[in-house]
Amino acid sequence: MRRWWVICIIPFGLILILSRAASSQSPPQSNRDFLITVWTTEEGLPQNSVNDICQTQDGYLWFTTMDGLVRYDGVRFTVFNKGNAPGLAGNRLLRLKEDADGALWISSENGGVTRYAQGGVKTLTTQDGLPHNRISRIQQDGRGGLQFQTRDGYAYWRGGKLLPDPEKLDPGKTRKFFASSGAVWTLDETGLYRFKNGTTISYPPLIPPASIRFIPFYEDRQQNLWLGAAGTGAFKIKDGMITRYTEKDGLPPFPLAEFLEDRDGVIWVSTIGGGVACLQAGRFSLYTTQNGLSDNSTGPLLEDREGNLWVGTSAGGVNRLSRKIITTYGKENGLHDLSVYPIL
Repeated sequence: MRRWWVICIIPFGLILILSRAASSQSPPQSNRDFLITVWTTEEGLPQNSVNDICQTQDGYLWFTTMDGLVRYDGVRFTVFNKGNAPGLAGNRLLRLKEDADGALWISSENGGVTRYAQGGVKTLTTQDGLPHNRISRIQQDGRGGLQFQTRDGYAYWRGGKLLPDPEKLDPGKTRKFFASSGAVWTLDETGLYRFKNGTTISYPPLIPPASIRFIPFYEDRQQNLWLGAAGTGAFKIKDGMITRYTEKDGLPPFPLAEFLEDRDGVIWVSTIGGGVACLQAGRFSLYTTQNGLSDNSTGPLLEDREGNLWVGTSAGGVNRLSRKIITTYGKENGLHDLSVYPIL
């Protein structure tokens, strides 16, 4: 498809307007390539700690906060809490996950997990078989169901039933990640193991045992596994090869919260204290409060259907990074003077 460039030269600077097909977008080259928009309690959030983000099949964006569940329709926020949605597990909410049937699962700090579907609301707790009522992670289990990681163990939702973990694994010692490629990864103090089609690939210990419970896992479209922890940096793993990224590569020395690959193949990492980093040309670029983020303690990442990147924070609400189509050039970019006259 043909690309069109339109250059307008006006006083007080140079503005370059680029109109191009969305499918032709190239990876971001600098912090100037994004417009950052922030939503906090002043814009309708009930609380500024955004713990997870999910876009459901109907297009709504959902956020968990420490004071309720929030739905965003692109214009306004609708808040759900124990006052207007009695079936919720609580107001202090942690994780979100949409299952294969379109039901939305919401975990709470200490009230179990709630399944929200058109048929109604149902909350599961230890009385229903959860090992503990605090659920820190929810993931697809590779069999059409879900795995819940609680403080004291795992449980599974399969075939409309809550089932115990047959292996009785301790999340503080052993983590299991079900990748979209069909691979199953297991991490413990002895190392990292990949299981698929009857084949096992073993890797040496990469993560301190004390961090096993907390580390994020992510598989990109090239089937690279990403993981990392405070003090270790980030690891990219595939076919027996390990690539490590540290401060020398631009990654800030903070705990890593989540990984995400955007539609352009750029890997993003949220950190707890160092803002958000994106990997391009083998090096990480940072987005922090100096570039417009509301908080450097970041967590959940989501790319919506329009290609915007959403970033949840610990105390700064939610940030949206949207691609700029207008770039302004000034003296810092090489112009000799800000008074520029029309040129045809």
